[in-house]
Amino acid sequence: EITGLVCVNPLVLPAEAGLVELVELMLEAGETVSEGAGADLADREAHEIAYDATPLAPARSLYGALEDLQADLPRIACPVLIMTSTHDHVVHPDNSDHLAAQVVGPVERVTLERSYHVATLDHDKEEVAKRTVAFVKRVTS
Repeated sequence: EITGLVCVNPLVLPAEAGLVELVELMLEAGETVSEGAGADLADREAHEIAYDATPLAPARSLYGALEDLQADLPRIACPVLIMTSTHDHVVHPDNSDHLAAQVVGPVERVTLERSYHVATLDHDKEEVAKRTVAFVKRVTS
């Protein structure tokens, strides 16, 4: 049994058709990787170990899984904490809105104004940790 979910800048929306098509074409052409996104941190003092390239076959697999995930989102009945960076350059905040609208369990939302995608290492990292600990204590007590 799942007692609760903590999501920080979750990717849940299906990929755009054009992106899926592009990945398919690249794979058919023999490409195996695409340029990596790099670190997405507002805090210039923070450090993230990021891939310098994105493997295409796993990306294709992820896109298929995101399609399949849509039918399962309404089955999430446990409490969900969703923390969303307003300036995420990797995963659009619409993903958090979609997740919140689809799950049937209670949803707690936190907006992270000072962080980019990697909020757990960014300016809001203490807020993320504090909210996570409080949520876990609440749902497990």
